[in-house]
This record gives sequence, structure tokens and C-alpha cells, in this order.
Amino acid sequence: MIFAKILSYFIVTITLILISGCTNIKSQKSISDPNILDGEKPNMTQNETVTTATTIKPELINFADNKAGKVFEGELYIPKIKQAAKYPLIIIVHEWWGKNNYVQGRGQQLASMGYATLVVDLYGNNAESDNPTGAMALAKPFYEDPSKSTQLLEKYYQLVIKDNRIDKNQISAIGYCFGGTQVLNWARSGKSIKLMASFHGGLQGDSKNSHLIRTPIYVFNGEADQMVKNEDIEEFKKEFSAKKANLKFINYPGALHAFSNPQATEVGKKFNLPVAYNAAADKGSFNELLKALR
Repeated sequence: MIFAKILSYFIVTITLILISGCTNIKSQKSISDPNILDGEKPNMTQNETVTTATTIKPELINFADNKAGKVFEGELYIPKIKQAAKYPLIIIVHEWWGKNNYVQGRGQQLASMGYATLVVDLYGNNAESDNPTGAMALAKPFYEDPSKSTQLLEKYYQLVIKDNRIDKNQISAIGYCFGGTQVLNWARSGKSIKLMASFHGGLQGDSKNSHLIRTPIYVFNGEADQMVKNEDIEEFKKEFSAKKANLKFINYPGALHAFSNPQATEVGKKFNLPVAYNAAADKGSFNELLKALR
């Protein structure tokens, strides 16, 4: 069973790494300042200043699962930059800790650069965990049934495209760690949008899904990430090649797991685990995303 393989993989390796690697960032200030990132910022002049301290109050998009007794609530960040054209949208999927300040900060960051962003909650009721046992309990259903996240992401998608400020032809999705895995599973379902990107996410998932990959895929991986084995990469590339994917896979030299998370180094030292923030990989992967979004 696919879950047995994934659960074993996570229990043996990912559990410890996610204790620290997908750290629950409490401050948005530590996220890379977009001013120092290369690449064009949409809908902005060179004289405009953008920082992650820019506060954009999110609008809430939600739907209920009465059977499960849950409400799923996404946070929609609309840029303060006014424009005549509709906004491109980036759907952002959280780490296994839940929809916390880290992904909210990423939503703010990209919104301050001119992209509308939708930070989703896949767990329902805005559930979060500050410990690996709780996080595993929240994440477990998605490894038992990979289609679960696909169904939820599709519901968010169908709701947000009703917003007349959003350009339906310019919708992308990105995810971090657990979120990266869920985004790749959405791609495996045959979903067609502008692009999908995984930042240090697991590559195993619903590989038996027979749909062709219809969305350009970007995978940003740490070359020194001990949680993503070479055989996993080979199997993933073979799978996506067979499914005719337009895939760009980048390994960042020396980058460990959770390289985009500024608190990973501190937590890695605390738990004596091979995770660390890597500024070059963070900047490089973010710039690759910006180039792809143009």
C-alpha cells in the first residue's frame, strides 16, 4: 500500500526532520526581503519600496465539511498595488504544522510584490500543531488518501476563481515541505494551471495516478537533503517523464532539508539534525519562482 511506504518513510526519517526542518516561524521578518532578490517585480516601478513588513489584511475564503465537522478557511491577500488588469494568483500550501505565520508571511511577501495569494488550510478549523506527534496526526490522512488534498485544493480553486479581481489564466500553486508534496499530488491528478512548485517537499505520493501532468512543474530541492534519497529523485523523474511533464528540477549544492526556512539552522542545532537555512538556495529558488511566474 502506498500509505505504508510513505508512513514508513516519514516515521523513520521525515518525522525528526520536520520537527525542526519545517519550523513554525513566528515572525515574518525573517523571510527573505524581496528587495534583495533578483528579478522583475510585477506592476512596480524601481522607485517603489517593498518589505515583508507591509501589512495586507487578508480576506477569508471558506467552505464547510459538515460531515467532518470542519470549516476550511483560506486567507486571500490582494496586493495594495492598484492596477487595471486582474491579479495573477498564487495558492500557497502550508507545512505539516498547519497554516501558521511562515506561510502567511510568504503570502504577504508575494502579495507585496503584486501577486494575489491564497494561503490555504488543508486541515480544517485552522488546526495547527507545535509538536511532531500532533503534526503527524494531522498529516496522516493525506498519506492514507493522497486524493484528499487534491479535492480540497480544487474546492479552494473553484471558490477563488469566482473573484473578478483574479486572472483565471494566471493561477499557480506552491507548497513547502508537506505542502510541496500536496501540490505535486494535485499535479498528478491532471490539474492544469500556470505552474506548480515544490520547495523541499517530499517526492513520494500518488504515483499510481495515470493522469498526464498538464501543469509545468518546478521542484526546488536541497542537494544535501538527507531526507530525499537519490533513488526517490530517480523514481520521481521517471514517473513525471512517463507522464509527459514539463519538469524543471533544481538541486541546490550544499542545501539541506528546509533550506528556505530561516529558523531551520537554529532548530537543527538544538535537535542535532541535518537541517539548515541556506540563503543562496532560498534566494535562488525564490528567484526561479519569480522568473517562472512572468
